[in-house]
Amino acid sequence: MKTWQKWALGGAVLIMLLVLLHKPLQRLALNTMIKVVGNDVETVSPHELLAMKEAVLLDTRTDAEYAVSHIGGARKVGYEDFRLAQVKDIDIETPIIVYCSLGARSKEIGKKLQAAGYEEVYNLRGGIFRWIDEGFPVKDENGQLTTKVHPYNWFWGLFAVAGEKSYEP
Repeated sequence: MKTWQKWALGGAVLIMLLVLLHKPLQRLALNTMIKVVGNDVETVSPHELLAMKEAVLLDTRTDAEYAVSHIGGARKVGYEDFRLAQVKDIDIETPIIVYCSLGARSKEIGKKLQAAGYEEVYNLRGGIFRWIDEGFPVKDENGQLTTKVHPYNWFWGLFAVAGEKSYEP
């Protein structure tokens, strides 16, 4: 099945489930969408991320998303404006974990990092949405703990099960 077909099928099924707005169904939709996004880049769970003490964490979301909340210690590298020069200080043998809202944008950045020769690149399974859903903390632009998450847009916000949806820091 082609990528666009996966997205179309997955999106249609998930929108139908999310219309019901029940958290268990939202979690099912989140898990289904994670599978649809695919795994061209090896994924790690939030628990596995915590065990990877030497890894560098890269946030591939927009400035606004990062300002609302991000995982502590993450470096913002963006998606549209990502450049390999932003990570030139990272040794190619250092494990790198990329994340975004759900995993699609970060997967693409992960593929770019792999193509550039980085040896250990991982995508955070379920992105910051799963991170927050599993109860892990996030920080705002001032480094303070927050419960907010920027859903990117209304559609992706359907997959944000936990956290307070906010488009403003």
